[in-house]
Amino acid sequence: MNSKAAPYRDEAAAVFDNHLGQEQIESRDRSERDIREGLYIEDVRAEVLDYWADIEVLEEIGASVPMIRVSESMQHEAADFELAPASEFEEGVEWDRDARVQPAFVPFELPTSTPHGFPRFPRSRPYYRYRRDEVYDFMVSLDRIPSESMKLSPIEESKKSFRLGVVDFLAMRIASVVDFFTGLYAINSNAVQLNLPRSRQTSATTYVKTVGFSVDVHTNTPNLRIHSSLSFRRRWRYFGAPTSPATSVLPGGIYEFGADGGLYGSITADQGTFDIPYGTLPPRLNL
Repeated sequence: MNSKAAPYRDEAAAVFDNHLGQEQIESRDRSERDIREGLYIEDVRAEVLDYWADIEVLEEIGASVPMIRVSESMQHEAADFELAPASEFEEGVEWDRDARVQPAFVPFELPTSTPHGFPRFPRSRPYYRYRRDEVYDFMVSLDRIPSESMKLSPIEESKKSFRLGVVDFLAMRIASVVDFFTGLYAINSNAVQLNLPRSRQTSATTYVKTVGFSVDVHTNTPNLRIHSSLSFRRRWRYFGAPTSPATSVLPGGIYEFGADGGLYGSITADQGTFDIPYGTLPPRLNL
């Protein structure tokens, strides 16, 4: 993993295990006293909540977890792969798209009519049966999707790789928060101080003072709309337009980008992931 993030991997794992695990995510005890000051995790929590909701439905219908190819990264040794998913590049290694690679697959947003951020479980809620049927119909339809872009992963294997992906993402974010608040990134650089909501699921919303980074995304094709996704689960969020470049602000982490517009009738992903803010160059997509 990126050497900037590596020292914070244990801290990131503790955040996941104490706040984002399948049993902890909907706990009424939302105390975050053990979370580092300045660390914003609500965007991560929203993705994790949706993932666990999908897992519950998939477990009930006896289905595996659909995973989508998100990037190609430098081949890791087997021992290293146990520590980090193959979704990023070692610092200082130039990415050669023709090098020996190991495809990375992550879960993705399953079709749903439930609004984002609205809890989808437990089973007692009245829309659960409809959600279960919705997911079942989608899983049946997967037979018509090209296999090279997707795979089905056993649920326990998916849970393990998902946790690794979240931990790597959080470690990168923690590193950026530490560097900002210790003065490595000045306000007048690409770092931007943000006040973001700490909790969206309680009546009393508080805010965390954190840091984001101005990111310029370049494409080969002009006048495209850019979308971003957290690296550990694909769900596109509008980033900015038009290219090139499109500029917006993102908290630290590992991201992938996609684009639509022009020749691209739907969002098309770039085959790479980007470490924000530690990438040496602005993201340039092969789109």
